[in-house]
Amino acid sequence: MNRTLLQRRRRSNACLLTTVHYTKLIFPLLLAFSLHAGARGGAPKSFTLNMRNAGVEDVIRQLQKQSGYRFFYNSGQVRTLNRVTVSVQNESLENILKKILGDRFIFRITEDDRVLISSGEVQDVIRVEGVVTDESGAPVSNVSVQVKGSSKGAKSDASGRYALDVDDNATLVFSFVGYVTEEVAVQKRTTINVQLKLASSSMDQVVVIGYGTVKKRDVTGSVSQVKVGELQKAPVASFEEALGGRVAGVRVTSSDGQPGSSINVVIRGANSVTQDNSPLYVIDGFPMESPDNYALNPAEIESIEVLKDASSTAIYGARGANGVIIITTKKGKIGAPVINYNMYYGQMKNIKKMELMNAYEFVRYQIERDSTNAYDTYLSNGKSLEDFRNEQSIDLQDQVFRTSPFQNHFISLSGGKGDTRYSISGSYLNQDGVIKNSGFDRYQGRVNIDQVVSKNFKAGINTNYSSSSRFGTVPAEQSTGFFYGNLLYSVWAYRPASGRIVLDPIQDQDDDFLTLAGFNPVKTVENEHRSTQSDLLTSNAYAEYSFGKHLKLRVTGGITRTKSRREVFNNSQTRSGSPLTTTGQNNGVNGSLTYNELTSLLNENTLNYRRTLAKDHVIDALAGFTAQKTKSSSYGAAANHIPNEALGVAGIDEGQPIRITSTRSVFTLASFLGRLNYSYRSKYLFTASLRADGSSKFSSDNKWSYFPSG
Repeated sequence: MNRTLLQRRRRSNACLLTTVHYTKLIFPLLLAFSLHAGARGGAPKSFTLNMRNAGVEDVIRQLQKQSGYRFFYNSGQVRTLNRVTVSVQNESLENILKKILGDRFIFRITEDDRVLISSGEVQDVIRVEGVVTDESGAPVSNVSVQVKGSSKGAKSDASGRYALDVDDNATLVFSFVGYVTEEVAVQKRTTINVQLKLASSSMDQVVVIGYGTVKKRDVTGSVSQVKVGELQKAPVASFEEALGGRVAGVRVTSSDGQPGSSINVVIRGANSVTQDNSPLYVIDGFPMESPDNYALNPAEIESIEVLKDASSTAIYGARGANGVIIITTKKGKIGAPVINYNMYYGQMKNIKKMELMNAYEFVRYQIERDSTNAYDTYLSNGKSLEDFRNEQSIDLQDQVFRTSPFQNHFISLSGGKGDTRYSISGSYLNQDGVIKNSGFDRYQGRVNIDQVVSKNFKAGINTNYSSSSRFGTVPAEQSTGFFYGNLLYSVWAYRPASGRIVLDPIQDQDDDFLTLAGFNPVKTVENEHRSTQSDLLTSNAYAEYSFGKHLKLRVTGGITRTKSRREVFNNSQTRSGSPLTTTGQNNGVNGSLTYNELTSLLNENTLNYRRTLAKDHVIDALAGFTAQKTKSSSYGAAANHIPNEALGVAGIDEGQPIRITSTRSVFTLASFLGRLNYSYRSKYLFTASLRADGSSKFSSDNKWSYFPSG
């Protein structure tokens, strides 16, 4: 029976291979269909050849001319062999092939006078049969059964059966829409039965919404999920920097691009002309307005959801008017401890310099514009226009910008055993700015613990600490007037040639900058002192108790504490302290020091009821009460005409005091909230929510506002 099957297969192959030309084929497959060498047909048994320094392919062609053999091989592979010299008389084909092919190739001579040459191992062909079923044991028809790495395949019939001739060490790939693709190694087996598992639909993914989660298919509002894996590939200090272009309707901008500078995020356009349009951030259930998101390492984030419309944001009341960004950080998982370390290092540079006039172009323009003044300024002392062709042009972009390094290191330890899960991590970020003497440093650490106390009770705590430092000239900062003092205006507007003889064409031409209503930008970046040191601690804890299967109470409490120190100092070589500028003449050497503190306490209590009725009806109800208290304070001092500028900020007390600030504010917020979700077979959905906010910021006649949605 096997002999008959092989003969049928050989005749079938002969029909397919009627053209006997040198073709690039997949030879292990052809070899698999061949038979062992035996008695051959009318082809000669010996050959006489005399070829010197010939290519192996030329020798094979000559062998075919002298015989009835048909050769099959990969032309590209055979051409990689060294040239050979063949001088034989009455030599067998086997010996000639061994000599010219060496150890790199193998060959097989079949009964029908075919010579199959291959660089791979000869494989046997076997027939594999089997049945494809689903998890319930029912047959699955039209399943694609493909040989991995080739186009050869078959499909299962109505009874789930399939049959396929394959190499004995091939791998079969079973795939069908709605099921998980399976790969099975043949390993010389002739019967392989496969059970396919249903694939989890992306619509079954869980989406985090306000005070709860729902399946993606049951979301009624406008909620977008961010692909955190793609976001974390970007080498950025804050997750906000990587949000741009990843979520529809979310616009991300930066005022100046300085390392550590604030990022402006606007969801679905600006809602206010005069007030802040930033969204509300909810990090691990803790709502925060205008937080320092540099305090959170992007590598710590598990998921990000963006709530855009009134239906999804109403549960957060007035603070959700500009949209809500919900962030969930990573937690430990049950299993052996896992240590993870990753780092990246790179360099930044200004990749698009402004194209400015060179010295010759600038002087020629000045002559065309005002020849009298140009001759007096640039062509005195016997100079001519042609002299400026070879004169080095002054381009301050090279003096202000630089190639700067940045690096990030992150290490974490996570795991869990029994009823306890934990995650501990720390990171260090160093980013120097492309403008000299600017940069951002951050040290960050986080601890997360979750504990199952009993069958119905669990609790956990999550703490994050960050210490960061921002320093350097702010490019967008303007001292007075529209252009006066703007850093990059002074860089781009400065003339590339000077008509005066000076020792230093940059340091000795302050008058030229002042003529342009600017200030020497090189001195600015070297001498201006701008520094902000921030420390942020965020800690929140939760306790959750289940009353049976359907009712669950969750109580959370948290604290956010921020301290920052802002230093500003302008010595006599800066735009605001130089005696050459109006501001410097009025104020002299000056500086300021400001401290800011913020403490926010939050308590949230929610009761959730979820039940499925008759398999088709799902009811999810939420009721809750929250209370928040925020205290902020700011105090500092500023002084002009500081006599000893070498002391920097420490010498403010010796100057003339101009401002002493001391402010303090407290506001409270109390809220009641409720939401009802109903789903019928995930086809018919209904959502209604209501939040009532009572805030000390509201007027005494209208302390409460209501935010319904449905």
